[in-house]
Amino acid sequence: MNRHYKTTKLKNPENGFTIVETLVAIAILMIAIAGPLVVANKSLTAALYAKDYAIGSFLAQEGIELIRNSKDNGIGAFTFSSLKDAWGTCHTSCRIDVSTNGFLACPPNNCTLYTVPTRNGYAYSTGESDQEKTIFSREFHVSKVTDQTTGQISTKEVKVTVRVWWNEGTVENEVVINSQMVENSL
Repeated sequence: MNRHYKTTKLKNPENGFTIVETLVAIAILMIAIAGPLVVANKSLTAALYAKDYAIGSFLAQEGIELIRNSKDNGIGAFTFSSLKDAWGTCHTSCRIDVSTNGFLACPPNNCTLYTVPTRNGYAYSTGESDQEKTIFSREFHVSKVTDQTTGQISTKEVKVTVRVWWNEGTVENEVVINSQMVENSL
């Protein structure tokens, strides 16, 4: 029995991928890998910004609460009359000095906060050796309030603004909280 097999001869048995096909495959692979990496980077950046913004918000609220609690309870020099007196000093920029129970002027845009492990929180420079400088600064301003009925400056109310700011590279971020504080009528 004689069987005839039809054989086909390959034109060029050494044919493989051409350089163009290889480059196209590599380009597609790079696009497939680069997309998720860009998304992951942007997500990480957004998470870090959100963390700093949350800390800044808490620090601003803490500043308002510290002033309000001290005023309401008459702690040290933090009374309503001391807030009214702070109009002259703190219409530009002040910080609260808890150690002396008073208001101190800050150099312009330099009310830097430090972490102090022995105090478990944030404070202005205490001179302690274990304090660490943070990226956050906090200041407050006291401004007069005009009485809506008389149009005169109120002697029973002040506006307190707490500003917390920090830099992310070259971008300055800030959180500002305002609060009207009224004299306690006891």
